[in-house]
Formats: sequence, C-alpha cells, structure tokens
Amino acid sequence: MSFLLQRKKIIKWCFVFYSVLSLLMKSFNYQANIFKKKKIKIKKIKKTSTRKLANVYPIPLIPYIQFLIGNELAKYITKNKHTKQFQAKKEKIHVKLLNKSMKEEDS
Repeated sequence: MSFLLQRKKIIKWCFVFYSVLSLLMKSFNYQANIFKKKKIKIKKIKKTSTRKLANVYPIPLIPYIQFLIGNELAKYITKNKHTKQFQAKKEKIHVKLLNKSMKEEDS
C-alpha cells in the first residue's frame, strides 16, 4: 500500500514540476518574441566618437552598436560598390575580347 502512495506522490510532483517548467518556457518564449520584434534600426550613420556614445548609452551597448554599424557598412559596401566595380571590370574585359575577336575576323 505504501508503494502505491509513494508512486502517486511521485507522479503528482512530476506533473507539478512539468507544469511549472512549461509555464516558464512559455514566458521565456514570449520574452524572446518581444526581443525579435524590437530591432535596432540605423537610419543614418553619423560620425560619432565612442565617448559621445558612452555618454548616451550604457557601456555594454557600445561594442554591440559598433558591431551593428560595422555590419551595416559592410553590407552597403559589398552590395553597392564592390559588385558594381566587379561588373564594370567584367564588362571591360568582355568588350576587349569582343574587339580582339572582331579585329581577327576582319583581317
């Protein structure tokens, strides 16, 4: 008889533990979703020193903001300037090859 009582208690406590754990997980998930919705958007990149940033933002945010600005700059440079230069070089080479082939055909 005592074994059955112990078993019931164990099952009851497991259920309580599981329900509390699931509630905690739901709350963490909710907080994570709130964090995902609030993204830091950088409209214009201004030239500011880290001292000015330190006066405005708490210290742990400074490297994170610099990291974000660096990522935005890298994306901008790779999307716009680098690809355009690369395409221009490709087109120049292509035009040179076409000119050479045209000259060879003419002669």
